[in-house]
Amino acid sequence: MFVAWSADLERRRVMAARAAEASLDQFSAFAALVATKAPDELMFLQIEVVLGIFIGAVTFTGSVVAFGKLAGKVDGKPRQLPGGHMLNAGRRCCHCCWRFCTSTGPASGR
Repeated sequence: MFVAWSADLERRRVMAARAAEASLDQFSAFAALVATKAPDELMFLQIEVVLGIFIGAVTFTGSVVAFGKLAGKVDGKPRQLPGGHMLNAGRRCCHCCWRFCTSTGPASGR
């Protein structure tokens, strides 16, 4: 997750420099590689980061549940929180708003 976050920060720095028409020679390491990419490649990088974080979160959650089951701390019965559907709907709305704000902000290049 931290690698994906770092990649997104570097992408934002490069996009901000492009928007300000600053020199791209100031970047080094991964940011220098990102500076050579076209805007469509940067959008693909953003999608890749989002998918990577989502897949990693699901995998980590599954590992924690599997450990709990093997250790005997979690039973196999499915559980549902009271108001769980509303929690999921609220979470989804927050996620969609966050994605909209990060994909159309000044550092996104759009």
